[in-house]
Amino acid sequence: MMMLHIVTDMPNFHCTFNPSMPSPKQFLRELKLRNVRKTMTIYVSSALTTIGVVRLFMEVYGLPAVIFPIIVSVLTCGVGSALLVGWHHGAQGPQKIQKKEIALHSVILLAAVVLVVNVVERSRLPRLAAAREGKSIAVLPFKNMSDNKEDEYFSDGMTEDILTQISKISDLRVVSRTSVMKYKDTHKSIREIGDELGVAAILEGSVRRANGRVRIVGQLIDAISDEHLWAETYDRELRDVFAIQSEVAQQIANALKAQLSTAERERIDKKATENLEAYTLYLKGRDLYNHYKKEDNESAISFFREALALDPSFALAYAGLGDAFGQRVERFHFERLWLDSALAMADNAIALDPNIAEPYKARGVAYFRMGKFQRALAEYGKAVEINPNYGPALANLGSIYWYKGRYDEALRVMKRNVQVNPTRASGYHSIGLVLHGLTLDSAAERWFAAALRLQPDFTPAEAYRVKLHLTLGNMDSAKAAIDTLVRKFPGDRFIMVTAGDVHLFAGNLAQAAAYYDSGGTVAEKAFILVKEGRQNEADRIINKNIAENMTQVETGTEEFTSYYELARLFATQGEEENALRWLRKAIDAGWLYVRWTRLDPLLENLRAEPGFIAMLSDADTRVSTMRMRVEAEERARAVELESGGR
Repeated sequence: MMMLHIVTDMPNFHCTFNPSMPSPKQFLRELKLRNVRKTMTIYVSSALTTIGVVRLFMEVYGLPAVIFPIIVSVLTCGVGSALLVGWHHGAQGPQKIQKKEIALHSVILLAAVVLVVNVVERSRLPRLAAAREGKSIAVLPFKNMSDNKEDEYFSDGMTEDILTQISKISDLRVVSRTSVMKYKDTHKSIREIGDELGVAAILEGSVRRANGRVRIVGQLIDAISDEHLWAETYDRELRDVFAIQSEVAQQIANALKAQLSTAERERIDKKATENLEAYTLYLKGRDLYNHYKKEDNESAISFFREALALDPSFALAYAGLGDAFGQRVERFHFERLWLDSALAMADNAIALDPNIAEPYKARGVAYFRMGKFQRALAEYGKAVEINPNYGPALANLGSIYWYKGRYDEALRVMKRNVQVNPTRASGYHSIGLVLHGLTLDSAAERWFAAALRLQPDFTPAEAYRVKLHLTLGNMDSAKAAIDTLVRKFPGDRFIMVTAGDVHLFAGNLAQAAAYYDSGGTVAEKAFILVKEGRQNEADRIINKNIAENMTQVETGTEEFTSYYELARLFATQGEEENALRWLRKAIDAGWLYVRWTRLDPLLENLRAEPGFIAMLSDADTRVSTMRMRVEAEERARAVELESGGR
């Protein structure tokens, strides 16, 4: 139940009712006398005509898209003004303009200004989907028409396999499984889905499996005109399912006039396995793997193993095991030895079929968790080469480029990832991180805002918006923002750590320590102990943490995290030479958040050191060079779009 409370501090507040208010019949008669309906009819018809003319001019002359919602917003607000004009000046004879009219028109004008500003600001946010392209498609989850509802995994598997086959065509942009599965059993129209995903075409269909036969119905629909571009019904024996998937992919390519290379055609035509029972077990395993839950992951492993028992040459089942073993470490904190098992399974898959993307992605995950970024980069790159629309590989490839400090390359890949994963907030957040690193702060803010528009509770984006304020020296703004977020997301790790950072930067050590107790790093806690004069306690923590990070370094990790943490720990102990040495390693490994490094309280002992100043100056130059490349590419892209190119 909702309760509405009206609070006032006025001592003599009264609410009165005017018994002389006109009856509905009197009110309608008054409207007629004042010709209000006539005024509104003229206004509404004129507004609709204006909207039609504006839309026509936009299509003919390619005017900026933001113009249309601005015009609609202004005309919508104008309804109120037209109503006022009709009421006060619609009757016969002269009528004076009253003060209350001016006041009401002013309120409407203010509302129009606020609405237009909001429209303009929203237009500046990155779109949740890429602009429509003629060769872009989303494959909606196929409906399970089987009598057995447990066959849901089979219809979902058909969706994913058809999508995977189409994804292998480099001339198409194909929205990933992650983004299309949210439309399972949706009531949204094709046009609405097309708008949200930014695609020109939608493939939908159904699957029925019974008595050793399969019936697959597919139809390709223009997402703008709602016209059918292609439709087909396949009613065949179950063993023909792979041929159906191949035929659908090639028919889609023909319908969208996409170029299909010889290598792509061979990849699409190749059967995954000849054993239908093994294929069914694989589909069950993959369905469970995609749940990302520990018990489901273990069940997926069992299904993949059963599939391999029936067909030891089933490469995708080996790739599934590689993914599932890697997930044991990445998500469920199993021993790192499982990464070796993940690599072994992926190697088996590649030995059987080197032309599928899945095992390269599995190897990439394993190498990434081992800290072997260069190897991971090569594996993800190979996966994307084979399947240019492979969402998981694109997202991970962009992250590796970011870790390596190759921001311009990261940005290209991450934007491609958003095109194929337009509904995942994490993709927009990742682009914000890269732009923040490039010191393109306004653009970073817009991408963080886009992530939050898509997922309002995505706290990593909220946290980094606060860090933007910190790096720009806006301490008051940072404090106000983090106080609001702490109340909104109590106990959230990202928010608590960021709150600790804000108070640490402001010198409020007690408050910072309280927030870091919810998940801050050891280095900050040790720094606070040093500042409080508790050196012995701090040294015990620092020495233990140095040993742990050294162990990580000895594994051969290429990740900058351990290097940067060692620099901060040694700086806190007053060992400037060691601190500078590890900071250099961190920067060489890819740590290029120069502004944060300059402000980091734990590195305050280094700020006057010539080596520190020179080191950050070199890093600044690297960032500046990448920023100029990014800005040049953006300008070239804008010119290309203005000229009608793609």
